[in-house]
Order: sequence, then C-alpha cells, then structure tokens
Amino acid sequence: MLDRLARLILPRPKKILLAVLVIVLCVGGAAAGLNDRLSMGGYENSGTEAAETQKTLEKEFKQGRPNLSIVVTADRGVDDPDAAKAGLHLTQELQAEKDLAGVTSYWSLGKVASLRSEKGDQALVNGTIQGNFDQVNDRVKGLKKKYTGDFDGLKIKLGGMALMNLENTETAAKDASTAEGMVFPLVLIVLVIIFGSLVAAALPLAVALATLLLVFGLVFALTFVADVNNLLSNITTLLGLGLAIDYSLLFITRYREELGRGADVQEAVRTTMRTVGRTITFSAVTLAVAFLSLLAIPFGMVQTIGIGGTITTLIAATATLFIVPSLLVWAGPRIDKLRLIRRKPRPEAAEGQGYWHRLALLVMRRPTPWWSVCSP
Repeated sequence: MLDRLARLILPRPKKILLAVLVIVLCVGGAAAGLNDRLSMGGYENSGTEAAETQKTLEKEFKQGRPNLSIVVTADRGVDDPDAAKAGLHLTQELQAEKDLAGVTSYWSLGKVASLRSEKGDQALVNGTIQGNFDQVNDRVKGLKKKYTGDFDGLKIKLGGMALMNLENTETAAKDASTAEGMVFPLVLIVLVIIFGSLVAAALPLAVALATLLLVFGLVFALTFVADVNNLLSNITTLLGLGLAIDYSLLFITRYREELGRGADVQEAVRTTMRTVGRTITFSAVTLAVAFLSLLAIPFGMVQTIGIGGTITTLIAATATLFIVPSLLVWAGPRIDKLRLIRRKPRPEAAEGQGYWHRLALLVMRRPTPWWSVCSP
C-alpha cells in the first residue's frame, strides 16, 4: 500500500499538493462557525437513575437542584425592617425571572436560621436555573449582570454551581487560546534548532496547520449529529499539532539519512515511505483504537473527546503521508535552504555501534530489572 502511495506521489508532487490545498481550504473554511456550535455540556450521564429522578422532580414538582445562590449583605442586619422588605422584593423579582424556578430566601421561608450568617449581616437566596448546560450558562450571564451590586440598599453577589461552571469554562478557553498562541513560535524555534534550516523546520508546521484545518472541518460536521463539548477544540489543537510534528520529524529525519547515504531524492522518499510510513500508520491505528475505547464511558464530553481524538490521529497520519513526501520531492535538495545553524557533518555510526545500539543491547540483556524500574 505504501509503495503504491509512493508511486502515486513521486511523478506528480505539485498536483498532489494542489489537491491537498484545495481540500484543506474547502474543509477548513467550513469550520469558520465551529465555536458557535460547540457545547459546554456533556459532564453528566442523562441515563442514570439519579438523572431520571431529577427530571421527575423538575417536571412534576417544579423543584430542581439549586444551582444559583445569591449572597445578600445588609449593613444594618438582614432582620432590619427595611432590609427584610428589600429582601422580599428581591426574592419576588427573581421568582418572576424566566427559566428560574424554586426561588426561596431567608425572608420568604420565614427567616430560617440556616440561611443567615452568624453575625446577622448576610442572608442567602437560592434558586434553580432551568435548561441544559449551555442554556444555564447563557442565562447566568444575564442574571449576573442584572443582580450584582446594589439593590434597594442591599449589596448582592451571585454564586453557585451555575456561575462556577461558567467561570471555569471561560477561564479554560482563555488559557487554552493563550497556550495555543505561544505554541507555534516556540515550536518553530525548536525545529530550527533541530534541523538548522528554516525550510526544513517549516515543513512540520505546514503539515500541522493542514491537519488542524481538516480536523476542525470534520468536527464542525460532527456538531450536526452530536453535541460536541468545547473542550474538544483545544484537545484536538494540541493533539493534532503534536502528532503532525512528530510524524513529520520521523519522515524528514529518515529522508535526510537516506540522502546522506547517497540515494537520490526519489529513492530516498520511496525508502522513507516504506519504512517510516509503516511506523506512522501503525502508530496512528493504535492511537485511534485507544481513543475509540473512550466511547465506552457514558459521558458525552468523554465520548466526543474519543471521536475527536480518533479523527485527529488519522488525519495527522494521512496528512503526513501525502504532504511531506510531496513537499520533499518538490523541494529536493532545497530542503536545507535558509540554513540558520550550520553543523559539521558527523560520520554515520557503523551497524552494531552507536549510542542507541548500546542502549538496546543493555536493555535486552537485563529486561527484568529495566521493566521493574520503568513500570508503575
């Protein structure tokens, strides 16, 4: 199979690259609206008995699990007549809010002691924002904006599970975006140090970019048939970047070794495809099977990560096997153009010599001690 792929690519590298570019632009362009279709849910299993009980409570008794808590502070104490009047007014306003059920407060329940602070200057208002994870997140944003601050002489501040989930997801998305923005320039610097050439260092990043665009396009299509957690975009970005660079490094390193042995460009690519291509294929299939095992876990968030990880792994391997050999054939000896770091060529270690050969022999002579040290 890999030999046939090499025979397909070697005579027509420019056509292969043009076809890949068209596919990447078309599929990647469709993912422009991906973020708007991602969900923040999937952390609960809707098929459990507890989930069914919760649905029954919400439907039959209008009593959901409180996910909104409001801390009310009164300088003159929550039992002050004016503060009590304002507290009841706040409770009534919240009861009238859309998609907000089961609103109770210290004042509406007859001044229950458990809802008042020991000093008597603070009291709680509890309620349940109804809807799925995304609907609750959207609703709590509006409630936070409307009810944080002063209210009829009271100081109020929102809290509870709904607000915590919102802040967790927003913070995670922001931090992941910052990390992603730092990865590309740092990786480019590392690749330049490894290869010494700007052209050679740019090849893995080109594969990584193509991989990410293709994966985002396929994930966008996936959102039409399943709820996809927003965490998946961050995971696929880092996974796709890592795998594409890793596979490309394997391919380019072996290709340069073949050139160093005196092979021409086409023969070097053919040999690399036959050897490293098998390694990449086996690695991708193994990772894909491992990710598919996540489908056995009955949580939507975990299952979408399993599907996304599988897609990312297979796309990274496929992109590497098509793009890298095509670029190498097209670039030819120009792979080492724009060399920024010049190194003296080192003679290749003879067969049966070298560090890795000695390490392999050391491990194989005493496998049991090494297994004991390295295994958890």
